[in-house]
Amino acid sequence: MERFLKIKELDIARLNNYEYISFMSRVIAFIPPSQSRHNGEHNPALIGVPQELYERFVKEVDHLQYDSDLTVMGDEIRVTTEVPVRDDRIDKLVCYIWTRVVTVAKLSLEKERKAGLALMPVITPFADFSQKPMSEGVTIIDKVLKNLEVEIYAPHLALLGLNGYLAELKKGNEAYKAKVLQRQREISLLKQKESSVLIRKRIDEIYADFTLITQSYNAIKPSEVSRKYIFILNELVTQMGALLKRRDTLRRKKEERLRAIANGEPLPPPKPRKKTRRRRRRY
Repeated sequence: MERFLKIKELDIARLNNYEYISFMSRVIAFIPPSQSRHNGEHNPALIGVPQELYERFVKEVDHLQYDSDLTVMGDEIRVTTEVPVRDDRIDKLVCYIWTRVVTVAKLSLEKERKAGLALMPVITPFADFSQKPMSEGVTIIDKVLKNLEVEIYAPHLALLGLNGYLAELKKGNEAYKAKVLQRQREISLLKQKESSVLIRKRIDEIYADFTLITQSYNAIKPSEVSRKYIFILNELVTQMGALLKRRDTLRRKKEERLRAIANGEPLPPPKPRKKTRRRRRRY
């Protein structure tokens, strides 16, 4: 009597998100197509799987890959907008404007000294700008620029040649605020995405039902198609199992090496590579 084919077990919880999605996508991709269907669409009925379960399977795997709280790159959430802790260009512009005004306020040249003294009260918040966080700095810049729009300061700014620097400072400040706002929007969108942990739990349940139905159907109504599918799936499970075993071995060796270094023990010599004989070409 022929023994029933069983689908090999795999500890899918140990797969990282990239490996998990790759594995589940291939489980779906291996489902045989029906010749009566157009474009080679999968026909889960050939392996006994209900259409509703198949569609849920596909939907959840797509949901995990394209619409969850992760992107499949290193298993971490990535925000595309990078916002530096400080903006070097803004710091330099603020420093120059502050230094320029303070310097001329101490000069003996009457016109420039008066201009510097007139501007000093307005730009005083720039004094320790570099010591303040950028979240506070952008507000300080907005306030100073707003105050400098008063007409009485216009001739002083023109005399000291600061209008161009102030325009660049405003431009840089607006660009920095836009980056911060974009980053906040992206983080907010990520938080609205469903947790990949919850999606994986649902896929785990679907996969358990999927494999149970498939091997049961092949036991009751064996066919070449269902047998071939189970053989292919078992080969995939074997490959993933070997990957996990190899990872465990590498991790164990790394831990042993670190432990030996910490205890001052000599490290084991590397294993010599096996020499391979070169075949001589016959002419």
